[in-house]
Amino acid sequence: MGTEENGPTAQLDYREGRPATLHVNKVRLMVSDQSSGVREYIFDQDVITIGSAPENDLVIADPRVSREHCKIVHEPCGYVVMDLGSTNGTAVNRVRVREAYIRSGSTITVGGVDIRFQTFGERVELTPSSKDSFVNVVGRSRRMREVFAILERIAPTGATVVLEGETGTGKEVVARAIHQRSPRAKEPFVVF
Repeated sequence: MGTEENGPTAQLDYREGRPATLHVNKVRLMVSDQSSGVREYIFDQDVITIGSAPENDLVIADPRVSREHCKIVHEPCGYVVMDLGSTNGTAVNRVRVREAYIRSGSTITVGGVDIRFQTFGERVELTPSSKDSFVNVVGRSRRMREVFAILERIAPTGATVVLEGETGTGKEVVARAIHQRSPRAKEPFVVF
């Protein structure tokens, strides 16, 4: 299925036909500057925005950092850093770039700040949810509560989800429920 660095954002492992563990890829950004030392931030979304404006996922208080400086995007081939037309530019491993693939261990420089990029996986054992619904999907059986446990973990990650099943099984209802609980909830609901 791929490696931690360029594989899927989340992957399910099954045991005896039932989901047993969920692997979620995450990003750790270690921010180093002269005034604050080193700070660590963990992200599990597909797009991480970086800049001085408070709307960014990672806010950098440095006068050389633009309001919307750059972003890190998780693509099928790996992670890409993209400069967003910043005044002072973005560098990867001390080389100025507009757009570049990055790997775990790369250093991104914005303004006078170094950001060490690392990927890692989190393995979560799945137990049935204690709830008997997820948004507007309802069910009390153990099997449905196992599904709810998966949905509760995957929806907040912002991962792209592919649902497979027979016609009439409720794939679109589940897809809408995931969308409602995802970081993309305010964006259009897209079905392929």
